[in-house]
Amino acid sequence: MTTVTIHSGDTEKIHIDTYGMLTGDSFTEQEVESLQELHNNDELTYDDFDWDYDHPAIVKEFAKYSIDTVLQAIAHTPYADIITDITYVESGSPKYYNYSSDWYRAEVSYNLVKLNEYVKANYDAILEKANSYSGSDHDENMMYAAIVHVLDNAIETDDYNYSMWEVEYEVYSNNTEVKLIKKEVTTN
Repeated sequence: MTTVTIHSGDTEKIHIDTYGMLTGDSFTEQEVESLQELHNNDELTYDDFDWDYDHPAIVKEFAKYSIDTVLQAIAHTPYADIITDITYVESGSPKYYNYSSDWYRAEVSYNLVKLNEYVKANYDAILEKANSYSGSDHDENMMYAAIVHVLDNAIETDDYNYSMWEVEYEVYSNNTEVKLIKKEVTTN
């Protein structure tokens, strides 16, 4: 098997945009309702609590779910002969608060013979993608573009987004601490 490290930002469908795609709104709304019930106070709001988000852990967990989602999709397509595995390498966010740029890198293991067959069958589309990459190694750009092309075609956008939305609450709750900061007043 041959491997290449891909960047999620190079794909069209596979992303972990915690700002634009996954806002955490459903988590915070559900959590506030749960905390109101726990504290027997329907007047508590988001601002009555200290919310400590571990954003790097949230991005990492979404990256791992993203990889699992893509692998499950690939398993049910002809691409299973091409992409044999995907493993998490690293993830991150920009230094400033522009979360639309959350990203991850993953190592993709692939069958070179099958990938070459795929390139021949989809040459024009892959060449167009390869030409958009910087770098002087045309063959390396073609292989990278072919992997990205396979990944983008392995899953429909709606299916991918739905899978990510399904785990949103779990990811946020696993990586958030919430503490009451307002003096508790119970309502009768």
